[in-house]
Amino acid sequence: MKKITMKICIITMLMFGFLSLGLGITPAKAAVPWLNADLYLNNYNNSQSTTPSIPNEPTQAPAQETTTTVDWTSLYNNWYNSRYKNQPSTPSTPSEPTTPTEPTSPEPQEPQPAPEPAPSPEPTPELQNSTQDYAGMTAEEKQLVDLINQERIQRGKKPLQIDPELSKWARIKSQDMVDNNYFAHESPTYGNVSEMLRNAGLNFRYAGENLGKTSSVTNAHRGFMNSSVHRATLLNGNFTHVGIGIVYKGSTMYVTEIFVAR
Repeated sequence: MKKITMKICIITMLMFGFLSLGLGITPAKAAVPWLNADLYLNNYNNSQSTTPSIPNEPTQAPAQETTTTVDWTSLYNNWYNSRYKNQPSTPSTPSEPTTPTEPTSPEPQEPQPAPEPAPSPEPTPELQNSTQDYAGMTAEEKQLVDLINQERIQRGKKPLQIDPELSKWARIKSQDMVDNNYFAHESPTYGNVSEMLRNAGLNFRYAGENLGKTSSVTNAHRGFMNSSVHRATLLNGNFTHVGIGIVYKGSTMYVTEIFVAR
């Protein structure tokens, strides 16, 4: 019985051994902590394998696709050189020397005569030939009348006629300002110019008056022309007659100009 049991054990062991060799089962070994388990098994199989290994056929690496890059700069340079630079250049024709111009001397100019001064305007015939009654007027009063008419004629206005009665009342008004020590159009004695002329019995449609207090006829006339109100009265185209009255108080000249339309 014991012999039979031992035979069975031996047979079992032999069968197990052959089975182990056929399956490639290896007895357990101690694990190597610093190696990967897969690497350990591969190394072991390569060292214990008795079957000759079939050499692997060399594998061909897949062909890599090549991309062609066109060098446009090189192509353009090659074309430009073959088109232009290889052609023989045409020699430039030398320019002929220019003949130097002789300096021209300026022609002498004849001296121009100095312009003659413009002649002063002569008095207009209308003013010169007009019949003015200067009777009873002083030289200063006559001068002021002429200045007034010159201003009017230069602006296309008719000259004013001297009226002796207007000049008489113009002097009365100037003397009234001296005697009553005032300077205004409203007289404490005669009222305004229209009232004074109506009370004197003079005929007119309407009247105007300029008053001046100065040192000379020229200053009086300049002052009237520089004042827009007095200038408008002096140049009024509706007026037809004038009277001038000048009275002195010391060296001060009181001037009265009376204008009427008839």
